[in-house]
Amino acid sequence: MAIFYKHWLKLLWVAVLALVFFPVAGLIAQFCGLLSLAAAAFELSPRWLISQNEVERISYEAAGQNELREACQEVNVGRLRFRLPADEPVEDWVGSTTAVIDRLAQLLPGSPPLPAVEMRELFDTYGRFDNPFTLGIDFEGEEPLRTAGHELAHLYLLWAMIPGLPVDCPRWLNEGLSEYISGEPMGDDTGWSRYAMIRERNLVDLHVVSPAFSWPGPAVEWHAREATALLIELHGEAVFLQMINGLRLARPFYSVYPIITGRPLEKFEFEWKERFSRQRVLENLPVEEVSERLTWLADNRGILEVQPLLQDLPERYLTKDMQKHLIDRARMHGARVSFGKGNLRDGLGWLRGVNHAQPGYEAFRTLIAKARAAEFDLERLEGESLQKRPSASEPWRPNRSVALLAWLVALGSALLLVAVYSNLRAPIVAKLRESWQLSSAGALVFRWSVLGLTGLGGSWFLRFLVISMIPYGGLAALPDLYRILLAETLVIILWLALSWQLRRWESQGSGLSRLSDSTTDVLLSVPVKCGTFVVFLVAGTLPPLLAAWQAGWQPVGFGLPQILPAVLLFLAGSAAFGTVTWTAARLWHKQFASRFAPALIYAMFRGGLAADPYGSLFALAAGWWLSGLAQRSRHIWPVIMGDMLLCGPAFLLCTSWFPACDPVAGYWYGGSAAVIWWLPAAVILLLFRDAGQENGRQG
Repeated sequence: MAIFYKHWLKLLWVAVLALVFFPVAGLIAQFCGLLSLAAAAFELSPRWLISQNEVERISYEAAGQNELREACQEVNVGRLRFRLPADEPVEDWVGSTTAVIDRLAQLLPGSPPLPAVEMRELFDTYGRFDNPFTLGIDFEGEEPLRTAGHELAHLYLLWAMIPGLPVDCPRWLNEGLSEYISGEPMGDDTGWSRYAMIRERNLVDLHVVSPAFSWPGPAVEWHAREATALLIELHGEAVFLQMINGLRLARPFYSVYPIITGRPLEKFEFEWKERFSRQRVLENLPVEEVSERLTWLADNRGILEVQPLLQDLPERYLTKDMQKHLIDRARMHGARVSFGKGNLRDGLGWLRGVNHAQPGYEAFRTLIAKARAAEFDLERLEGESLQKRPSASEPWRPNRSVALLAWLVALGSALLLVAVYSNLRAPIVAKLRESWQLSSAGALVFRWSVLGLTGLGGSWFLRFLVISMIPYGGLAALPDLYRILLAETLVIILWLALSWQLRRWESQGSGLSRLSDSTTDVLLSVPVKCGTFVVFLVAGTLPPLLAAWQAGWQPVGFGLPQILPAVLLFLAGSAAFGTVTWTAARLWHKQFASRFAPALIYAMFRGGLAADPYGSLFALAAGWWLSGLAQRSRHIWPVIMGDMLLCGPAFLLCTSWFPACDPVAGYWYGGSAAVIWWLPAAVILLLFRDAGQENGRQG
């Protein structure tokens, strides 16, 4: 039965790998910029893995890319390369993109490798990165220059964030910065930014803006843009750069903002909403100003901007006739854009139903006559959608012979992978088990490496998945703070699972001494003295108090909704981490690595090695002492309590980089830079690191 099950399991893996072969190949080809190859791979993929819409999209865009590259003009603007249609004017692109790149270089650290910008038809968006090397911009879009600036801003911000991944850069900040930067060369200060409005029913709190980008319903781009503008206006570009550098230290924005500014994020959210509501909400503006703004939006932004604002608008703002008049003006704007691009058919569609007596309509009469002379009939447009519809060539479809050959290749590749894995798995597992059970120094380093990489690496991955990846994968159902709390909860579960696995591994036998309930083990262990806890409490309390004194005893003012869950996460995280690290320190206590390795893991767990170098040095000294205490104690719980006494006071009293508890909840502001007072505390711990060791358990 076991052999039968084993063979069926292998066959199942072969089937799974064969099914995902072409989707994976298509994704790799798309990443490399080979859209035609990606289209062929997706065409061969199962439809329950790659939808028909995705196949049509990639085929459509591959055809557009091939058509562009056959006849295009290539223009270099500094490090940026453009592939433009032969008749596309170059001057506007040079000026606009140069201004955007200069502004981004001023606001953000780093200089990313810039992609080739291709002006071609896209399937369902105005701009998209096909891969890190190619940015597609739809020349049929209303404002391709704005789209290019928007996407380049995303690229610069992503590049700035890479050193700190996983990064909680709120989506409102990401999208808001892109809108803010791309609007500057478009003259938004005297145009769109001056006249834009929203309805009161679409006003949401700032912490809801990020997930709202993934929700169906009203757009929230202006919410994000105004929040970013206020952030820069309120604190200045230098402080904004400090915030970005704080995010690069792998701290969430919810913690970085109060550390840099000394103010809770909730206060900024309140100020933003008050200003945004006063300046942008239609119902809060004078009637005359509402009419002026709507007229400008109709003449310059079109129907998509005006129609949502006019929906269910009370007549005390505009009468029904005036609203109809604005709709006509907005439709004429759409006609001007379409006629300007030579799309006579679309231009006629926009003018359908427009009052011929409308001022400005006479300017279209010549174009209407030209369109009708080209056998375009206005009545034929009845019932047709004004939305852009792809007109790509028919995608490549393999015949039966080609499809059969391709699937044979996929099946053969899957069989090869399963065979290689089956042959290599047994010797690798045996070697790992042998290494785990050895008592040499090398085996001990191997054990600590596995423990550290699993715990810290797994924590990194969970935070990356929940905090950094999900908001941009269309799954941002939770506001930023709740996603941080969820990520930290999952990290705690990970450490608890690792603790269980550690016990399981050790139960299989090891050459090192292990926990025992024997009388000898109890006699060689000593209880932790109260004086040790006093030293921990003093060493953990004085630095944050001195930092708060140095910063002028400035209260930060965190609310209970943040403090309570943060405290619970701190306590649970300390306990979960301790059940792994301090247990391992007791199990593997014979070698030098069993003092240094847990100290290093502890320092990285508590604050990393970059945000506050003095705090990191303190954590290394504390970890050294705690690991020694774990080796001499009867239980690990006194060690966990010592950890809480070392870092708990700083967590509660001072908002600063160390310890790295997210979100922070310190009462006083500790300053935006490193806290020098952790240095003498680290020296104290190093001086007393072996206190009481003469009475402890001998290795």
